[in-house]
Amino acid sequence: MNIPLFLHIFFIYFLIILNSNFAQANIVFILVDDLGWADVSYHGSKIKTPNIDSLAKNGIKFEKFYSSQFTSQAQSSILTGRYPFRMGLQTGSIFSNTNYGIPKDEELLPEILSQNGFNTYFCGQWALGINNKKYLPTNNGFKYFNGFSPTNTIDINAQERVWYENDTIINNSIKDGFVQIKNCALNIIESNFNNDKNFLFISFPAKNNTIDQFEKFDDYKNQVEILDEIIGEIHQKIAEIDNSTYVFFQSDNGGAKKTKYKTGDNDVNHNFSSNGPFLSGKGSFKEGAIRVLSFAYAKNLKSMTITTPLHVTDWFKTISSIAKINYDENKIKPLDGFDFSNYFYSSERIASDRLILININELSASLIKNNWKLIYHSSLPNKLQLFNLLDDPIEENNIHNKNVEQSSKLMKIIQDLAWDMEDSFFYREKPLTNNIMFYDNPERP
Repeated sequence: MNIPLFLHIFFIYFLIILNSNFAQANIVFILVDDLGWADVSYHGSKIKTPNIDSLAKNGIKFEKFYSSQFTSQAQSSILTGRYPFRMGLQTGSIFSNTNYGIPKDEELLPEILSQNGFNTYFCGQWALGINNKKYLPTNNGFKYFNGFSPTNTIDINAQERVWYENDTIINNSIKDGFVQIKNCALNIIESNFNNDKNFLFISFPAKNNTIDQFEKFDDYKNQVEILDEIIGEIHQKIAEIDNSTYVFFQSDNGGAKKTKYKTGDNDVNHNFSSNGPFLSGKGSFKEGAIRVLSFAYAKNLKSMTITTPLHVTDWFKTISSIAKINYDENKIKPLDGFDFSNYFYSSERIASDRLILININELSASLIKNNWKLIYHSSLPNKLQLFNLLDDPIEENNIHNKNVEQSSKLMKIIQDLAWDMEDSFFYREKPLTNNIMFYDNPERP
């Protein structure tokens, strides 16, 4: 029996809408500044984080997720799918007193989402430039912005946290940043998530820097627990309005540690944040800086734990797949990440030997491939470290001298990639006088 063509088409369409894997959904991305690997209960912390724990437990935990050294680098990679060194953002972070921002020739995820019918919103800390309107979220794909730029903690007396709504400064004093961000998110969810398609990016600032002047661990503990309560409120509102929403969660980098030289990016006076067994913290190439908390949650996701390596650049392609949007890779700059959306519904995995590039800048670099991790500092006397993360996940033993050939192979990859490095905006704006840019930045005992 011949079935009419229109019935074929109807039947295929019916199968698609029945399959939740193909459904377009609201998407919420939560980025938390400097939340350490072991600052949550599900990684053994004394800090109580029941809401974060519940989302992670009932979702997909990414237990080998790699990010960047600093806040601006992480945000830029999430929103472009590209390594920071390709954009001139390989050195340090962007602050409220910085004159540069995300290059205008980069195509950002919210721009592509907007072109495909999504409403796009940003609440909180925008670390990609604020001193020129062209760098603001509303000129980079976001329909609405309520937030601020990070403060440079080297020069805190010369700055004031300025809040924006879209491209206008909010004149009323914002007394509690966490509450302002929460209210922004709740209002957007309540007003928009029961219709249309929405992408909401929520970026929480760090709460452990020299501005906060915490003197006790309990001060930090209380702030993380408040953050957890707020995330619980946001999730509750999502569940009330649209329980098919995807929630993606990530810390931008590891918890901050007190270091010899200040970086300006949430420098701390005390080591209250914990990265568990992993060495060092924010700004370093060590696992404590770049192996971060991350998970995905949605009502229809099966709970599981993924231990194959993932990278912050992977979000662009992955969120694009979840959103079922189209973009022409020939019309945007080359993407560095992978699409891991198949992890949500199948056993398919990205090859474990994939390249994880931590960063390349003018004076140092680090990458991981096949569980081999290379860290290179070129300042004299230069320093080259090689670790086998399979045997030594906490990087106790530098085995470069015993594996010179392996180090050479990884250095070849770094040298080849370095040809694509754009001039650092940091160095265009500041002279080469900051010690942090010349040396490894050791943790103070």
